[in-house]
Amino acid sequence: MEADRAFARDVAMRRVDAWVDAFADSGAVFQPGGALRGHAAIRELMTPEFADTTFHIRWEPVEAHASPDGMLGYTIGRYVSTRRAAAGQVVERTGSYLTVWRRGADGVWKVEADIGNPDD
Repeated sequence: MEADRAFARDVAMRRVDAWVDAFADSGAVFQPGGALRGHAAIRELMTPEFADTTFHIRWEPVEAHASPDGMLGYTIGRYVSTRRAAAGQVVERTGSYLTVWRRGADGVWKVEADIGNPDD
């Protein structure tokens, strides 16, 4: 849970760089149509979102589980993203997410897979 919370805090401060840094080299973001894998693809996907200075995303894990050896885990939580539309109104999106984590030999948790599901 703390790795996920630290990820959220880092993204709030460093935006797209923090988003990309949290992923393992082979990490994947799942989008409609399939997965985007690797830092370059993830950066390409997320840069337009974070380039919009009115875009903000926050999330909070609500549960976490780890494998018995402590090397794999996942978090489930809720997110809220906001941005200001061209007409000036704030557009808010909410949803749920699942993030799969792997602990490296250095003890640092990295994201292996991330998927978000927007609310209807």
